[in-house]
Amino acid sequence: MSLQLVDWAANWPLVLPYFEGSVPAGFPSPAEDYLETPLDLTDFLIDNKAATFLMRVDGDSMRDAGILHGDLLR
Repeated sequence: MSLQLVDWAANWPLVLPYFEGSVPAGFPSPAEDYLETPLDLTDFLIDNKAATFLMRVDGDSMRDAGILHGDLLR
């Protein structure tokens, strides 16, 4: 068996199909009997979706306030 590297020729962002479901692998979880509808946390955390955006912190000037380089701010 050999490994062959190929160039990736895709436009970004790369969107792949996602199939809802799962593949059994091991002992099933007893919690599966109690699954409910998934929750969208934005419904609980964001009051005004149209006026909410995210930004990455660039720099260390706010490190004393606990805001570090690379943090994601809302």
